[in-house]
Amino acid sequence: MSLRLRLAVVGGAILAGPLFAGCSDPIWRNPATSRGAAALTPAVQEAVVARLADLKPRSTSKITVVQPLPSLPGWSQALIGQSLKGLFPNRAPCLGNLDAVRVRYLGEPEGVAIVGWGWDPQTKAAPPRVLLVDDSSLIRGAGVSGAPRPNVPKAVPGVTSAKVGWVAHAPRLVGPLDAWGVLADGKTVCQLGHIDL
Repeated sequence: MSLRLRLAVVGGAILAGPLFAGCSDPIWRNPATSRGAAALTPAVQEAVVARLADLKPRSTSKITVVQPLPSLPGWSQALIGQSLKGLFPNRAPCLGNLDAVRVRYLGEPEGVAIVGWGWDPQTKAAPPRVLLVDDSSLIRGAGVSGAPRPNVPKAVPGVTSAKVGWVAHAPRLVGPLDAWGVLADGKTVCQLGHIDL
């Protein structure tokens, strides 16, 4: 009797086990004799479905709530509707990303919460403020940085702080938005990312 290995994928893991040549498959795996899932009780079937759901990757999709959009930061009130280019003519390079829409607010006013991260390599810190700008370069939303993102310094060389996450709000549900970090000097901005709502 020869010994071979059989490979199987179970829950995303590859398992290897011995297979004896000449031996028939166990009855529970033989399609001609197996009763399949019909033989399982409803409680067992529910437990299996729940376990499979736990194995799926967690979704980063947005949450929708019927609540008003939170107020924009006080420092941003005079900037909303103004031209980014007119207020911040200085540009600098930085690292960052606009990750996703985290929350859609369907109350009055409607809008979105957008999350991402940013890093200024010159000051070795996150840009303290974030602006959301539409496709005509007008400022439509704002937010602040400092949220913990421990995954970023692990993945991006040169980022030495985990407090690089940001959250910004904008009173709109559709259209393109670019995220810009306002650097520590208060006069320079750097682009962090783009999203189409």
